[in-house]
Amino acid sequence: MNIEKYKLSWIKHKELLKNMILRLKKIYKSVIVLSVIGTIISCQNANKSNNSNENQQNINVQWDKVETKYAKKFDIKYYDDLGYKELNIIEPFSGSKDTLTYILKESGAQVPTEVKNKAISVIDIPIKSAASLSNAHLAYFDRLGTLPFLTAVSDTAFISNPLVKEMIAQKQITDLGSSNQPNKEVMLTVQPKLVTYTIYSAAQLGTGSEYKNLGINYVPIAEWQENTPLGRAEWIKFFACFFNKEKEANEVFDLVEENYLKSKEIAAEVTNRPKVLTGLSYQGAWHVPNENSYIATLLSDAGADLPWENNKGTASTPMAFEVVYEKGHKCDYWINISSIRNKKELIQTDHRFNDFLAVKDNHLFNNNKRLNALGWNEYYETSTMSPDIVLKDLIKIFHPDLIKEHELYYYQTLE
Repeated sequence: MNIEKYKLSWIKHKELLKNMILRLKKIYKSVIVLSVIGTIISCQNANKSNNSNENQQNINVQWDKVETKYAKKFDIKYYDDLGYKELNIIEPFSGSKDTLTYILKESGAQVPTEVKNKAISVIDIPIKSAASLSNAHLAYFDRLGTLPFLTAVSDTAFISNPLVKEMIAQKQITDLGSSNQPNKEVMLTVQPKLVTYTIYSAAQLGTGSEYKNLGINYVPIAEWQENTPLGRAEWIKFFACFFNKEKEANEVFDLVEENYLKSKEIAAEVTNRPKVLTGLSYQGAWHVPNENSYIATLLSDAGADLPWENNKGTASTPMAFEVVYEKGHKCDYWINISSIRNKKELIQTDHRFNDFLAVKDNHLFNNNKRLNALGWNEYYETSTMSPDIVLKDLIKIFHPDLIKEHELYYYQTLE
């Protein structure tokens, strides 16, 4: 009987021991699993930390900065910690109320989704390959020292810049044909990452969109919308942002500004301010600069004035010949006379010009002194970036005794 009890007791203890061993095995396995999971999580966190540090290192950019003092049609915002710049073009053409946003990002930059969504393009910088569809942009490239990155241009026959012409001859720059219809095959072959073009209307907003997926980014330029000479020159800072050349842009612009303001200060002392007629009738309309326009600002800074008052605005007002004649024929000087090269040619366009005081006094000056072999005027290619030289020319014309040492660069007398 005692033996039976002992057997039963042994069997019971054996079952308990077996269950205990099974529990210990489960606990041991759980500990191992938790330990492995902990190790994996720890490694993942370490990797995330390392990746975060790497990203932070890549996007911790310290750019030289530019700020606008005169330009009203663009602004630039820097996000150094995220590695991108926000470039805004404000009201890019007449009547526009839009702002066009472009994001310029460094390699490794983390641009927020909401920022990407509002941008027309997200462009990798610095740009190493660019194209220009306007000769007026070449001066910006040149003064920045970024002509080596220029791989294609349009309208090559009209270019005046000697270095660009040499690069074209050496096939370092490709001819895209007409700026209005650049050669698509050539564009696809060259594949510049930046293409600058002048925008005049809403119809041009989609220009180049067919190339966007290939990384060819069309960016409109609206410097002509600025109503001050220094405002237009300041667009060199806009171009600089694509190449990380802000330091160079500041240096170039500061010198232009300094020279311009010195000349303006000299002319500010004059008491005799001549009246100046500008332009020429075209297709029945004479476009007269308004009082806050680019030309009006230049004339005012040069110690002269337009004959019209109360023409508000920053653009121009079309007038009939008879309206212009009323005050225009009394003006002391006449400048920017289309493509006219001499006095005889001018009078042949309309015999009534014989009545004009500026014609009688031989005070006719045109900004076509520097023409290339095909008759293209360098003034339209380089003067935007050289308002200090333009201003000196005008002061020399209206007040020659103020800057006797200066020789006319863009302007010449029409004999």
